[in-house]
Amino acid sequence: MEEKEERIWGPEPLQLLLMRTALGKNLAKWLSLANWSITPTEFLLLMILSGLLGAAVGLLQRSPLILVALGVTAFFMPYLYMRHSAQKRRQAAGVQVAELLQFLVGALRAGFGINHALESIAPQLPSPIKEEIELVLRSMRLGLALPEALDRMAKRVQSDELDMMVVAIHVQYDVGGNLAPILENISHTIRDRLRLKREINILTAQQRMSGYILAVLPVALAAIMYALNPDYIMRLFAPGWVRILPITAVLMIFMGFMVIRKIVQIHV
Repeated sequence: MEEKEERIWGPEPLQLLLMRTALGKNLAKWLSLANWSITPTEFLLLMILSGLLGAAVGLLQRSPLILVALGVTAFFMPYLYMRHSAQKRRQAAGVQVAELLQFLVGALRAGFGINHALESIAPQLPSPIKEEIELVLRSMRLGLALPEALDRMAKRVQSDELDMMVVAIHVQYDVGGNLAPILENISHTIRDRLRLKREINILTAQQRMSGYILAVLPVALAAIMYALNPDYIMRLFAPGWVRILPITAVLMIFMGFMVIRKIVQIHV
């Protein structure tokens, strides 16, 4: 485990300096969630390179506005894609916990211990939960106790469904008892939660789409008008008080989008 962590995060001075900052810790957290095997330093360099490429494309248009817009957008694109990959992986792992528990309950009732049960069901699981269980088993072979290995997995994945399973195994590991019925009840609870989440997503799909359209439509119209008549749009960026108008418009669009997103974001 120590060799893997050293390979991922690296011993170089720049890496150590970055990991002391909030930016480095945030990048390390999301890279771990996304299961990307690159260092925070390498990812930050990728963001800078992406921003420079976007600015270079904007420079060809000979417009300071396009240069800044493309540069900033391209700079944040790798980060947004990484966040999306991490969230998608976390959601997939949360959905697969119910299937994991179903296999685990069957193995426990067949007479396996929890350690042997995890080993027997790991090859049958889908990705990404399969990789997480295999990493737990690898940690245990290196001498880590089962509760600590599960805690690390829960910290990596950050899924409510997985946390429920880890807590149940923790309790059984400390006080004993029949684990199979507990995990079976948790499996039913998780399936009910997932079903309710799907129903909520269906009911709020129209509102979420409205929020995206309301946020993108003004920007798209401004881009079309700039392509047809650049001088007309550039008057909004002339020196003086008139610059307040586009800044206020962008802030109001952002605030409206966040309000709509907050309204339709129902936690189960």
